[in-house]
Amino acid sequence: MGTSTAKAESSRRERELAFRTGLILEAAEQVFAERGFQAASVEEIAGRAEVAIATLYKMFGNKEELFAAIVDYRQESFLSEIEAQVAVSDDPAERLQRLIEGIYRYFERHQAAFRIYLGATHGFPWHIRSSMGERAFSKYQDFIAFVAAILEAGMRAGQWPKDDATRLAGAVVGALNALLTQWQTNPKPAPVHGEAAAAVEIMRRILGAARHAAAPTGARKKALRR
Repeated sequence: MGTSTAKAESSRRERELAFRTGLILEAAEQVFAERGFQAASVEEIAGRAEVAIATLYKMFGNKEELFAAIVDYRQESFLSEIEAQVAVSDDPAERLQRLIEGIYRYFERHQAAFRIYLGATHGFPWHIRSSMGERAFSKYQDFIAFVAAILEAGMRAGQWPKDDATRLAGAVVGALNALLTQWQTNPKPAPVHGEAAAAVEIMRRILGAARHAAAPTGARKKALRR
């Protein structure tokens, strides 16, 4: 009986801690997005989360560790949601479309997360390691590998030309970053469904251009022989 009660109490405490942690991270995300890292204050974050400053420091140590926790939390949430969106289809082309649509829907709901990403990286993925740390960079590489696996499957199915899937995945994600930045920084952002559909079409053109470059025909073949 004592063991059962202790387990129940431990489980309750874990749920309370997870809930409190979530409140702090959500509040911190909003403050970092609004103020930027340098101007954001622990006092304001604690106030918005309705926790004592001492509690916040006890849980996260300092502002840098809190920022790292936000990035980690949001990356986990993003990756798990996108993977679930893509998993419902076995067709590589449809999986790529669902991935793009899922990314747009995610950042429509979590605009603060995208503003933090932009503020820390200036929209360029290669700044992730220096501004967000090795763990964030590793998860970004995991995402690139995830996209590359979709493209590799499409290549095997004859949907796209044979190419370096990892390099092509970097190009696709880089183009998506640029499109998302343009959308999110527009004073009057267009509806998400239209933006996502346009992004899907642009990715198809990128992959189609790769196909055209990989398989020249007709006059282009003659020109290349000269």
